[in-house]
Amino acid sequence: MVVLALLVGVLTIVTVRHVTAVSRIDEREHIDFLVKAAHFQLDQEGDRPARETLTELCTRGSEYFPFPPCRPGTQEAGKYLPGGVITISDPAPYFFITGPVARVLQAISPKALPPRDSLVTWARLLGGLWLLLGCYFTIVAGDLLGVRRYLVFWALVLAIGTPALLHATTIVNPDATAFAAGAGVLLAALAWEQRRVGLWVLAVAAFAAAALKLPNTVGILIVVAFLVGRALCRRLGTRGEELRPIWDYVKAIALLMVGAVIGVRYWHYLFDFLRNHHVVGAPDTNLATNRTAESDINIYQVHSLSADELFGTGTVPPLLPPVDDIAPPIARQQGIYEAVATLARYLFVVPVLALLIAGRRFQRTLNVLSIGALVALLVTPILWILYWYYVSGTNDHIIPRYGLSGFPVLVVLLAAAAGRGRIGAWVLGVAGVTMYLAALLTNFV
Repeated sequence: MVVLALLVGVLTIVTVRHVTAVSRIDEREHIDFLVKAAHFQLDQEGDRPARETLTELCTRGSEYFPFPPCRPGTQEAGKYLPGGVITISDPAPYFFITGPVARVLQAISPKALPPRDSLVTWARLLGGLWLLLGCYFTIVAGDLLGVRRYLVFWALVLAIGTPALLHATTIVNPDATAFAAGAGVLLAALAWEQRRVGLWVLAVAAFAAAALKLPNTVGILIVVAFLVGRALCRRLGTRGEELRPIWDYVKAIALLMVGAVIGVRYWHYLFDFLRNHHVVGAPDTNLATNRTAESDINIYQVHSLSADELFGTGTVPPLLPPVDDIAPPIARQQGIYEAVATLARYLFVVPVLALLIAGRRFQRTLNVLSIGALVALLVTPILWILYWYYVSGTNDHIIPRYGLSGFPVLVVLLAAAAGRGRIGAWVLGVAGVTMYLAALLTNFV
């Protein structure tokens, strides 16, 4: 674990140091959420950005369109944000955890981090701790499944350098929590099945994961599918493994679903409560006008959903596996890195298929887990599109980053598949080192 912490730390520090531009993945808004959360203030759609936010934006510049330089008289909100206001919303937990911690580190650090003693730089570095927490949970989950620890280590080395995960954990955004959230739910389920923890741990893990970010529900649905499979194994009288009574699985699945639903919806109700009791103010009355005037805000608005939008190639496959990145930082758009990432994509798909085809050669637990992962990663995008359409009348495009909470399961499955032969372990080790070095070295090319 010490070696893994060193690898994660080096990659995070080097990437944050060399990739300073504001990411196109809503980071300009997320920076404002972070800045205000660092002062324990709530942000909402229609709010004006803080002065510190504008300083961060103009100092860093943007990946996707030019920001005005930092000169007196140029820090007008309208030059950095649509209509000069915040036009998105996200649940607050990530920002209220990361923001205050980053502010404390900024205050006690003997050295100011560039650019200009940046709060955002500290917050980006904390993304490495979220990732490391997920790695720890994944290793322990692998132990409970009987997967050799050194194989899980190499699978994690391969994963941490992949574009979507590396990008998410080196910018300010709630997706930095996805890997830890998914690994935590997996670990809770395995520990519960082995009678190491109580049912309440499952509910808490599901609530925490869903509360941090809606797409974290993919990790929850993988575990739900896994427990359904285990219940079927019990019903069919599978031998050779200790299975809990069917009613126990029913209760576990119900608690996971309840925890996830509450986690997804709690922020809407909490924010309405705070607004009704005047803890937070009403949104900017010009918000609707500002949003309508900005052409890129309503591009996802739809009046109906077609079969292709629900079941087409742009919806179903992107999460299997969650490796590709829709917006890799400029410094990492290198041919070698992209080629190695393509190899990693296939390596994370192979074990799922191998454990399905050759399931009898593996633990039944791993076989069921592979089925759960395949079903959830293919079905979840469809459920998300239906949810977004029902809630807001939009069709948000599915991108691999949304599946990062399911990545820990694929890591464990890859490690298990690689352990079936000596050549598998060598291939995994070489691929992991190559992916890590490619991710590291692209910062210097």
